[in-house]
Amino acid sequence: MTRFKLTLKQHRFEIIGTIAVCLGLVAAALFVTWELNSVVFPAGCKWQQFPTMMFDSSGQPMQQEPTRACQTAINTFGSIRAGTLATVTGIGLGLGPFVMAIMLGAPLVAREVEQNTAPLSWALVGSRRRWLLARVGSILIVFVPLMLALGLVADILYGAQNPDVNPWASFELYGARGVLVAFWGVAAFLGTVALGTLFGRSLPAIFVAVVICFFARFGGEYYFQRIVLEPYAEPLMTTQQMASGYYNWNPTDLTVGYRYYLDGKPFDGDVNQWYNTHNPPQSMMQQGTVAPAETPGTTLDPAATPGPNGTPDPNATPNPNATPSPIDQGLPVVWGPQSMPFGFHGDHYWPVVAAEAGLLTGGSLFLASIAFFWVGRRRPY
Repeated sequence: MTRFKLTLKQHRFEIIGTIAVCLGLVAAALFVTWELNSVVFPAGCKWQQFPTMMFDSSGQPMQQEPTRACQTAINTFGSIRAGTLATVTGIGLGLGPFVMAIMLGAPLVAREVEQNTAPLSWALVGSRRRWLLARVGSILIVFVPLMLALGLVADILYGAQNPDVNPWASFELYGARGVLVAFWGVAAFLGTVALGTLFGRSLPAIFVAVVICFFARFGGEYYFQRIVLEPYAEPLMTTQQMASGYYNWNPTDLTVGYRYYLDGKPFDGDVNQWYNTHNPPQSMMQQGTVAPAETPGTTLDPAATPGPNGTPDPNATPNPNATPSPIDQGLPVVWGPQSMPFGFHGDHYWPVVAAEAGLLTGGSLFLASIAFFWVGRRRPY
């Protein structure tokens, strides 16, 4: 308890600043949430309702024109959602955990070395690693609850900005809200502590930590999505999109991504280069076989595959026994690489979050091990 109080006293400026910033972001997020929830939509009015441009097979519009009262509510909601306060709050919730982690982590060891108090502190404690463990634990006791609070209000704000989306069943911005905010914050904090231990100076540790956190946050999110999220990708039925207006389709629990396919197989090449090489006529289309509603779709008849001269066989007919694939869903298929929408169902949200939290925990332990290893070896100046 004595070491806990001493650590908080030595770093009271950084701790008070962190608490003040967190409380400010929480208050701003809750205020924007209250403003958004105060907007009253008339019955049948949706916050994303647009004048329809899509029609069904009978020629009827797939979405009704918004009334004047509905349009007024939509405009009010949109102005709050895209307003200055909401924008600044969103940026603060995204960057705040890293700024506060760096502000707390850089001086934890470096300040003792800079002020030449490290030899006395280490001599009184007897074990440098036990000394560092007490300091890190004291800060984490305060820091982790603040990060959890930021993650929670980020979820609340996201839910208010997207009323028809469950924040805990959507992968949009999922790495910047919820419990992952705390795991990212802890990783940034321990990484900055390790840098402060290595450099023995606060300012160089801060500069390097800012650069590393920037690349780690965006690069790490990219690789996490490739490693953890992408295995859960599923092809989306065309009927799902058509039922909601296709181009304005906004699912309640899915984030849409796109993959290219060529002849029923994944295509990772350059689409523009492919078209420049083959130069097919824009009107050239092939009709695939009609797939049952419950199947992802069917491939084209192999006989209709473009030949060596780059043109399809006009006499080829669809094969009724074609192998199912996610490309052709009973609609005309343009010859060449085709974009297929993929989504991530919301019921995979918690498994993905748990997997990424585990990876971040492993990274945090690795960074902590660097700090604990080097503090026992560095010179006290």
